[in-house]
Amino acid sequence: MKAKTRVCQTRGIAAFSPVFEKGTPVSLGAARFSQKAPRRGAALFICFLVPVLLLAGPDTASAHGVGYRQTGKSAVAIEFYYSTGELMAYQEFRVYSPRDEKNSFQSGRTDEFGRVSFVPEVPGTWRIVVSDTEGHRAEASIPITQEFFDGGRDPRPVSVKSSMPEGLDLFLRAALGVSLLFNAAFLVRLKRCI
Repeated sequence: MKAKTRVCQTRGIAAFSPVFEKGTPVSLGAARFSQKAPRRGAALFICFLVPVLLLAGPDTASAHGVGYRQTGKSAVAIEFYYSTGELMAYQEFRVYSPRDEKNSFQSGRTDEFGRVSFVPEVPGTWRIVVSDTEGHRAEASIPITQEFFDGGRDPRPVSVKSSMPEGLDLFLRAALGVSLLFNAAFLVRLKRCI
């Protein structure tokens, strides 16, 4: 009986494998394989084995994950606005702890309503400074007592300082604008006379 030959494709390597009919003696030396097949097979085995061993290794070799939780601590929220009533939305702020007046405890931007929120860690007077790119600056001092940490009353600002002089309101700003228009008209008239 004759042996039939079948071609097997294994990842680009052609190997001829004899297929024998019933009763034909099997000779192991009859099949010819490429010399590269054992090397590639070993490389594939190693490529499979290394990740499996790394995944099955101790937990210390794996990366750490992330998570979140609700703290239950009370936060302080302060709203900042301009003298016109417009909110100081998305402006830079810094919060200073009573423990360290030079380095900020927290920094960032106000929200769309001009609010700053922070969670105080120690009792004392906390300072919040909000400033914009046009030179406006507001500073609030918030007294935090031990009563606050014990679930007592909500703290209120003792003092709020702004870059605007006291008493400068919308009426005064309008008067300054009208004055600016009259001064511009006077300069145009003066130029015509010269």
